[in-house]
Amino acid sequence: MATTPRTPSAPLVISLLALVVALVWTPAGQGFASGLSKGAVKKIAAKVADRAISRAAPGLVVGRATQADKATRAERADRAADADALGGVPASGYARRGAFQVFYSPNTWLPYQSTDQLTRTLNGTQVTISTLGSRTYAAVLSQPISANGTRLRLTKIRYCFNVSSSIPLASESALLYSYTAGIGSAEGTAVTNSGLNVQTPGCRVVTADLVPSAQGGVTFVITVNPTTVGSFVLGGITAEFEPTDQPLAPLS
Repeated sequence: MATTPRTPSAPLVISLLALVVALVWTPAGQGFASGLSKGAVKKIAAKVADRAISRAAPGLVVGRATQADKATRAERADRAADADALGGVPASGYARRGAFQVFYSPNTWLPYQSTDQLTRTLNGTQVTISTLGSRTYAAVLSQPISANGTRLRLTKIRYCFNVSSSIPLASESALLYSYTAGIGSAEGTAVTNSGLNVQTPGCRVVTADLVPSAQGGVTFVITVNPTTVGSFVLGGITAEFEPTDQPLAPLS
């Protein structure tokens, strides 16, 4: 008849440990224990208990938590606490803090003066000037207002041009517009760099901190001061947006 190994009871294990401690610390065992530290005694007690359990229940493995096990349990507890702090919202429910970049073609540029002639191509928008005096050109940056339920703010505008000493770049500005009853109006304080005298082709980066409303956008404006009639080229624009701590403005 087959027999099933019996698992040692808790009192048996405790009794074995007590026996080892008694042997070590009784007067009869003082000579044996005089050169042992407390750590060594614990190791001996553990070995004796393991052997006794193995004899009483072959195949039974008794594990003891290691420092690595304890660290793993602590990490799991920390992760659980973090999950509770997020309110149970999955990671997909939060906007990443990275930037969003949007490119606008050179065809985005519009002249303020109807007398200026614009020739639009894939490589750039050529502006032909036939009248002297300050000339203004604008680009309406149709941008994402929010992402994942979080409002965005405009932080940078990079644009390129092919100006010259006879048609230098004089100023640049970015401003917010909001629209009510079909009419747009400027709001807030514009970001403006005036007094420029850029006479060579290149690109510039304008820093800003503009948060469009639910019915708003950003308009980027530059001016040139030609000293002679002629032409210059306006290139593409790249705008950079970052998430804010403001919630999405509902449409109503």
